[in-house]
Amino acid sequence: MANYDAAVDVVKTRMWLAYLGGCSIAFERNTARLFQTVSTHKRRGPSGLLPTRADLYVPKSVEPGVCGPDG
Repeated sequence: MANYDAAVDVVKTRMWLAYLGGCSIAFERNTARLFQTVSTHKRRGPSGLLPTRADLYVPKSVEPGVCGPDG
C-alpha cells in the first residue's frame, strides 16, 4: 500500500506541475479564461446576490421603483 500511495503522489505532483505550466503559458499568451463560482448554504428563498454581472453596474437612480436625487 505504501508503494501505491507514493506512486499516486508522484502522479498528482506531475499533473499539478503540468497544470501550472499550462496556466503560465495561457497567461503569457493572454488566452487564459477565468471563471468564478459563488456558492451559499442552502436556504429557502433568494440568496440576495445580484442575478447578473450587468446588475453591478446599474446606477442606483436608474433602478425601477427608486426615485433619483431629484425625487
